[in-house]
Parts: sequence; structure tokens; C-alpha cells
Amino acid sequence: MSRMSVTTKLSSPELMAWDTEFFGIRVGRAVHLDGLGQWAADNTVGLMCLLVDANKPSEIQEAEERGFRFMDVRVTLDMHTTSRMSWARLARAEDTSKLKAIAREAFHLTRFYADPSLDDNRCDDLYAEWTRSLCAGAADIVLVVEKDNQVVGYVTVNADEDQAEIGLIAVAADYRGQHLGTVLVNGAIDWAHTQNAKTIRVVTQGANTGALRTFEGCGFRVTNTSLWFHRRYQ
Repeated sequence: MSRMSVTTKLSSPELMAWDTEFFGIRVGRAVHLDGLGQWAADNTVGLMCLLVDANKPSEIQEAEERGFRFMDVRVTLDMHTTSRMSWARLARAEDTSKLKAIAREAFHLTRFYADPSLDDNRCDDLYAEWTRSLCAGAADIVLVVEKDNQVVGYVTVNADEDQAEIGLIAVAADYRGQHLGTVLVNGAIDWAHTQNAKTIRVVTQGANTGALRTFEGCGFRVTNTSLWFHRRYQ
């Protein structure tokens, strides 16, 4: 599953191969409405995901008029990397099953769960499989945090030239509110700094106030707010 910085790298609609295979419908992604209906028809898209900047009300209204339904607020935060202290450790192969279990219940505020056309159990499967793939090498690094002699949280990070990006971050439900997310975020910042990345980015949901507090407490600042819309064509 590709989760690149959509607003900066995506200029034309694209088919999402991983998402298409996983859900069994052709999934597309776009940041512009121009020609989108024809592109969706030409590519027999079943689910179209559209990202619109929150400061473009005319495009938001047009998306709604074209049958797109609001799903999620996408908040992007950035900061300069620094050296940080953290007791997060590198994930090991034997951690994967635990991380998959955490993933299955950690991301219920995301747009996939908000879409009534997608089964919640399959969304659980999606995050579990995404986590497995990240642990298997799709992420440059996976860090975990332990409590009570067990793994209770993880964060994944990728670096591209001078910018790093947090992919998934989650803490088990019974261990939230104990600042373990801060431990993981600081571990991600420190790793990015060791890779000579100048900045690090993270994306979260506008409704995820706990995550926003954690990221801002670690030094991140909001740089963009966008809205996700979905439309089913079949």
C-alpha cells in the first residue's frame, strides 16, 4: 500500500494496485476533479478516493455535487529533525504477530472505517496486512515500545533523501495515555536525524486529537489540512 505525500507527488489520477488487490475492486486516487469522471470510467474504477485542500471550498462543493462523500480530515505535520532520547527498540521478526494484533484495533478513526461501503472487518485485515508488509521490509525501520514485558506499540518510518516520514504509529488500547506514543515519536525523530534527514513528516486524522497532541508536543506543527472524499462507481 503506497502512502506517499499525496499532495506533493500526485499530479494525475492513479490506480492503487495494493488497495485494488486487497479489496477486490479497482481503487483510484486523485487530487483534482478535472476529467476524473472519464478517467474513472476508462479505468473501470469501483472506488475513487479524492483529496481536496481544506482551503478550496469551491472544489469541496463541486466534489459533493459530483457524488463524492466526505470521509476524513487529513492533517499533515512537519518538523526539523533533532537528536532525541527514546527507549524504543528495533522490531524483531517475532514481534510481527503482536504488532498485527495492535493494528487490527488501532486505526478505527481512518477514512476506510468511515466508508460504509467497506466492511470493518476487512479494514481490520487491511491494517494488519499493511503492518506485516512494513515489518517485512516495506518500511525502512520499525520501532517498538515495551511495557510489562510485552510489546505494546510501534512506529514505522521511511526516509527519502533529506525527508523522513512516519507511516503507521499505534499503541495497544490498554496502554494509551501513558506517553508511550511520545516514546515512539521521539524514536522516529532520532532515527530520521541519524539518517541525515532534515525534516520529518507525519499524517493523521483530524478527529485523532490524542495523536495531534502527541505530535505537537514532540515539536511537529500543522502544515496542511485536506479532506478525503470517496465515491463508489459500482
